[in-house]
Amino acid sequence: MTTREKFKRRVIELIHGLPYEEAVERELQENCLVIGRLDEVYKICDTGKGKGNKGKYYAYYDQNFYLIDTFEKILGLPITIGRVMQAFNKVKPTNVNPLWQLGVEMNDKKINWKLTKENGENCTDDDQTDETIEKLYNLI
Repeated sequence: MTTREKFKRRVIELIHGLPYEEAVERELQENCLVIGRLDEVYKICDTGKGKGNKGKYYAYYDQNFYLIDTFEKILGLPITIGRVMQAFNKVKPTNVNPLWQLGVEMNDKKINWKLTKENGENCTDDDQTDETIEKLYNLI
């Protein structure tokens, strides 16, 4: 398992306060990524609640929408700086603003998280360097 994969798992575990297998189940909501039967990665758009499709998910893949009811694996929600902040606050609870405290720690350790893409979307862990992920993993 790569450090990046360990980092994602650790953030999800810390946010939910549960072992990974239980925690990732709680991630199954809008924007969650799942792997389909043919290794395709779907992004959940809606859980289908109240539409007569209980247990099914509206998902986006390859510029198309699908109604899926099974998948091989839950990958979880994207790891953004906000989610890192949530995880960090579980490890080092503080009375000050957790974002400020995380910023201080990141500055001390020379960790640079790219915040936004050119199109204005928030960056995730997939947009960060391996060095950044390694340092953040060691921080939490």
